Amino acid sequence: MPIQKYFLQDASIGRTSRICAGITGLAQSIEFSRMRVAVAYATLSGCHELTAAFGNITSWGHAEKQWLISIDFGITQPEALKFLTNLPNSSVRVPNGAYLLKKKLKPRQSFHAKTYIFDNEGNHDLAIFTGSANLTFSGLHLNAEHGISTLWESPVKAAEKKSLKTVQEELEWWSDNWEKATPCDLSFLKAYAKIWKPQAPSEDATDLVKKFTATQKTEISTLNGLAWATARYFWIETHDLYKNRGAKEAGNQLDCARGTRTYFGFSPAKVPKNTVIGEVSIQYEKKPTQMRSVRFANNQMDKVNLPIPGQEGPPSYDQTCILFERIGDQQFRIKLAKGSDLTRWSKKSKEQGLYYQFTGGRNYGFFS
Repeated sequence: MPIQKYFLQDASIGRTSRICAGITGLAQSIEFSRMRVAVAYATLSGCHELTAAFGNITSWGHAEKQWLISIDFGITQPEALKFLTNLPNSSVRVPNGAYLLKKKLKPRQSFHAKTYIFDNEGNHDLAIFTGSANLTFSGLHLNAEHGISTLWESPVKAAEKKSLKTVQEELEWWSDNWEKATPCDLSFLKAYAKIWKPQAPSEDATDLVKKFTATQKTEISTLNGLAWATARYFWIETHDLYKNRGAKEAGNQLDCARGTRTYFGFSPAKVPKNTVIGEVSIQYEKKPTQMRSVRFANNQMDKVNLPIPGQEGPPSYDQTCILFERIGDQQFRIKLAKGSDLTRWSKKSKEQGLYYQFTGGRNYGFFS
C-alpha cells in the first residue's frame, strides 16, 4: 500500500504548522525533478514561508516548478504571483486568467484546488499532498486545516500499481488545466495589479501573522514561535530566583528562554538588551490580579516579573515549578506544582513536541 499520513492543524488547540510540516516532510521523502502546485489563492507571506521551508531540500533548487494559482475574486496578491515567477525554474499560470481580467475577477465557477504533486520522470516515484489549506502563512501554520499525504516509492509493488495507475489517470486533470490556463507573464501581472484591490479581511492580516511577518530579525524560529504563542499552558522550573528584592527577600524575576515573549502575546522581533517588551496581567491563584512586565534582560533571556512573594504571590517561587495558564488576551493565571503535577505537565509537553531543557538543567515546556 502507498504510505499515507494525515495532518490536522488547529492553532486554537495548539496544533500549529502541521500543514507546512506535512508538505515539506513529503518533499523530503522523494527525489523529485518536478513540483506542481495548484491552490485557490496565495499571499506573499505564504510563498515566503513555503520556500523558506524548502530551502534545505536537495531537489528544490533544480526541480521544475509549476504553479496554478487562481485570482478568483482578487484574493491572491499580485506580489505572490511575481515572487513565484521569479523563483529558479519556475512558471506560473492562472486558471481562467484572461476571462477574470475581463470580468473584474468574478469567475464563472471557482477554482478551489489545494494540491501539491512531486514526481520524477525518471522513475515511478510519486508524492501528493492535498487538503484544505491555501498558500498563505495562516494556511501553512495556524488555520484549522486538514491534509493528507500519499507516497508511492519505486519499485512499486504489484498491489500498489492499480492505485498508482488510477491516480496517474486522475492527474491528467493537471495537464488539461495547465494547457488552457493563462501564462502569468509581465503583461498579465501589470494588468492584474492595476485592477486588484486589497481584500478585507484577509487571513494573513491577523495580529498574530503580522507579528511573525513584520520583521526578518527574530529571537525564535517561526515553528517554535507560533507553537509557543498559541499554547494554552507554559510551565518552567525555577531553581533559586535571583534575590532582586534584597538578600533576605524572595525574588520574583523569572528567567525564561529567549522568545518566551511570544507566549505572552508579544512580537518575536529582536530588541536590545534590557528592553521592556510590555506588560501582562498575572494572577496567582485567587489573589488580586497584577500588571507585571516582560523584558529582554542583560543576560539575554526573557525575564518575567512575577507577583510579589508574600503579597500578591506565594511566600516564595524558589525550587518549584510554575504553571502559566492563558485565560485571556495577555491575561494569565499561575500556580505552583504540587504532587505529580510536574510529571503530568512534562508528559503533555513531550507528547506535543514542546518539551525543552536549559543548559543549566532547568526544564520547561508548553502544551494545550
